[in-house]
Amino acid sequence: MGLSRQPVGASTVLLLLLVSGGSFVYVAPPTNVVVSCQNLNTRVSWDYRSPQPRTVFRVTITGSSGSHEENTTEHTWYDLSPFVWRSATHYQDFLYVTVEAVQGAHQSEAIKSQSFSFNNLKTVHKTCVLDFPRAQLDVGELTSVTFENPLKLYPQLNDASELQITAIAAGQEFTGLCLEQHPICKVDVTFVEGQTKCVRLRGVLFNRRGLCQVSFRDEDGICSHEEVKEVDEKVAAIIVGSLFVLVIIVLIVIIWWVKAWSMQTSNLPVILVSKPHQRLYHPQEKVKISPVFLCSSSKSPAIKPSMSGVCSEYHSWGAQLEDQHQQ
Repeated sequence: MGLSRQPVGASTVLLLLLVSGGSFVYVAPPTNVVVSCQNLNTRVSWDYRSPQPRTVFRVTITGSSGSHEENTTEHTWYDLSPFVWRSATHYQDFLYVTVEAVQGAHQSEAIKSQSFSFNNLKTVHKTCVLDFPRAQLDVGELTSVTFENPLKLYPQLNDASELQITAIAAGQEFTGLCLEQHPICKVDVTFVEGQTKCVRLRGVLFNRRGLCQVSFRDEDGICSHEEVKEVDEKVAAIIVGSLFVLVIIVLIVIIWWVKAWSMQTSNLPVILVSKPHQRLYHPQEKVKISPVFLCSSSKSPAIKPSMSGVCSEYHSWGAQLEDQHQQ
């Protein structure tokens, strides 16, 4: 009996192993999980090169303070902004994201992103910053940089109480403070005569407890209307000059083309094409030709009267030769 039970037990174990092994399905994990933030917009994205039917992704956001949220999406990105700006605790916290691929009852390994935060006092891989509202440089009795108060423009910054501003002009720093009750933020600057009236703007938000600092991205190229006008005039002059040069070049090309077209020869064989500069024959020297007359010593009716003078001279010269020979 003991011998008969042992094979049954072994086969049962083997069957269980086969069943458990057959139920295992490998799901490839996402790759390149990256968090990006542009002003208030925060999102996570990833790559997935092995999509299968009905593949979804589970996104989990975790904070060091215990904040936690989990959701699924069919896209290869997820908007984190609603969670980040839900409370001051979230955007001031140390945060990270994990993403895993899910196919039915099977899921992949969870891939973790780099840490991020809007609080520049946190030690994270990525510190997110905000953008300044549109700023302008007003020149008058006092020159100042003004812009809409971000504490009123962004209601998400409900825990911030003040904005420290730094305007940099010609290497000098000018600071100002903007409180939450101010509709417009302002900082005064001074320029030496002849200096370019442009500034660079920096800013840091502080919360009421002083435990959080949210930085703004440096804003360059904030210039007065006069400076902008001068720059526009220079750009316009460059454009007009470039167009003038282009027109001259086009005219030269057209003139050259018309001239070349008007001087084209007919489609004759090469052998018949006239080439004045190339001699195809050797010039011959002019040969002087003297007339020769054949005269007879006897009178012949064939001699014409016009030749009688010549022939008579010939006869006279011949007679003289004959007389000399006889002597």
